[in-house]
Amino acid sequence: MVGHEFRQAQTALSIQAMQRDGFSIDYPTPILGKPWSIPMEFPLYQYAVVKYCEVFDVGVTQGGRWVSAWCFLLGLPALILLLREAGFSWGASALGVIPVITAPVYLFYSRTVMIESMAWAASAWFLVGVLNYRRSGAPEGVGLALVAGAIAVLVKATTWAAFCLPWAGLFIWDFWQMARRKATPTYWRPLIVQAGGIGVPLLLLGFVWVKTADAIKGENPLAHFLLSSELSRFNFGSWADRWDAANWDMLFQRWSEALLPWWVILPAFGWGLIARKSRVIAGLGLSAFLGIQLVFFGLYHLHDYYLYANGAMVGLAMGALAAAGWDNGRRWFASALPALGLVVAVGAGHFDLYRSHQYVYQTMPSKGVSALSKVMQAIVNPDEVVVAHSPDWNSGLAFYADRRMMMIPDAQMYLNPDHVKQGVERLRDESTPLFLMMRESKVHGDWLADRIDDMGLWPAPLFTTSSAVTAYARIDRYPAMRQKLEVLDFKGIFLTPPYPRTADADKMQTAGTKMAEELAEMGLFPTAVVFPYGFRIDRDSQGFSLGTHAPTELYIPVPEGATAVKIVFGVNPDSLSQKDFDGVGVQLELISPEGTATPFYQTWISPNSADHRREISADLPTSQSSELLYRVTGGPRDSYAYDQAWLRSLEFEFGE
Repeated sequence: MVGHEFRQAQTALSIQAMQRDGFSIDYPTPILGKPWSIPMEFPLYQYAVVKYCEVFDVGVTQGGRWVSAWCFLLGLPALILLLREAGFSWGASALGVIPVITAPVYLFYSRTVMIESMAWAASAWFLVGVLNYRRSGAPEGVGLALVAGAIAVLVKATTWAAFCLPWAGLFIWDFWQMARRKATPTYWRPLIVQAGGIGVPLLLLGFVWVKTADAIKGENPLAHFLLSSELSRFNFGSWADRWDAANWDMLFQRWSEALLPWWVILPAFGWGLIARKSRVIAGLGLSAFLGIQLVFFGLYHLHDYYLYANGAMVGLAMGALAAAGWDNGRRWFASALPALGLVVAVGAGHFDLYRSHQYVYQTMPSKGVSALSKVMQAIVNPDEVVVAHSPDWNSGLAFYADRRMMMIPDAQMYLNPDHVKQGVERLRDESTPLFLMMRESKVHGDWLADRIDDMGLWPAPLFTTSSAVTAYARIDRYPAMRQKLEVLDFKGIFLTPPYPRTADADKMQTAGTKMAEELAEMGLFPTAVVFPYGFRIDRDSQGFSLGTHAPTELYIPVPEGATAVKIVFGVNPDSLSQKDFDGVGVQLELISPEGTATPFYQTWISPNSADHRREISADLPTSQSSELLYRVTGGPRDSYAYDQAWLRSLEFEFGE
């Protein structure tokens, strides 16, 4: 999905979820945690794609592209009828639509998984209905305007607003004419019907949907930044933005890539204003094209695909010039030939722009399916959730992996940390076996420490990726995930190496040394140890305890016939209260005679742990072993000042 992958992936993720869960106005978009619903638009497009995929047995991406293309084609007859309303012949009206068909913005975005073309086509038919009623007074025009307008308002109100501006211009003109003539109330009826029978109901519908969507989004702690009140500046921009020359330079650049260069567009409108028959269309088109950008300045400044809504205003203005020439009644070389020449010139310019800009992107291979998305599918079950810290909340990874995610944007960690805590808390009844620290988020060790505590993660990374992602697994799933990834081969996925057996160079013969004698009093007879910060053995009423700093390694021979190991260990309560304490991990590995290490027990004692003392009995995964490795690791910040653990006992158990 090339071209604004962020928005395409968000729409595709909603479609994917709707395929599983069915249609609902609170349709899920599983990217920001529970509840999964964050509706932006009414899901008519999404549901149409679901049905298309069912009927034609295609995937979401292919189905979404086809529905977008069909919606664009369904909107073209409406443009022809708009030119007919302006008084052009059928042939001239068909000719006048060609500049719209060839515009790069429509050639490119009409095959994306986006709602643009459905909203655009519905808005065009809405305007046809309004103008039909304005001309004839037929009730069919009101019905068409209401039905098409309702679809447009619900799917994308900003597109509907673009097509309302030409109607508003004509409405003001009619109002002024009525007022100037001091018309009787009977003559005001068409304006009253347009305002009260079409405009007000559609505005109310849009208002109701915005309030409904806000209420649904408001249930999700992480989605508050998507409420309409929070997006006001994003949508409309500020007055200062409108006076900033750099912003207008950006808009001119967008025009020059999505349509013709601005220095062609503006003269074309001027030419259209001079020509009598195209004057109305050119004037209304210019007003709508510029006016909607002034209203939603923030959106048009940030996103080139918003020109899909008002780009047709430019195309119809140029098409109207060609249509006027076609219908001028002169000989073919003075009418049809110049009209065709204009259309050919505009089309050639459009295709050249499309070839040098959009076509390059449109023919690029999609980067959506990545090694990371494949890994997520391989090691995370379909009903489980992946949690991530990320600079943004791009839905692409969740869509291509087909897994629900809670992506925590960095901004929310700074601005609304309480909302993040609420969102994490709501996942308590979900299985969350995998956690990702993505790109710039990785520098925040405190965030990682919180998630280790919340999700029960093993603090050592499971793997890293070439796209700057570090993955962590839940303690109980870490061994199985690691084993699976050792078999699978994903390019760009780097399985973190197992902890090295650092004690090999420092083999300690226990007999005849003071350390060995002290360890022997505890019943420990290691073949090797790693105590980089020394050790301490204390004795109390309960017996001995071995205290060490992380990192600690203790290699102990496994007696023949042993089937399980029982250990009692923990952390000093005083360490838990220290500011720099970020947790201690304890891991047991079984080392085979060939030297292969198999982790079979892992646990994590975090600063917030209620139980700082642990007593466990773990079965040995195999009898073919030579050594047991008891390992103590530090927290994610690599600050070992208070990362201390004590070992009370380590005993082997034997089966019958």
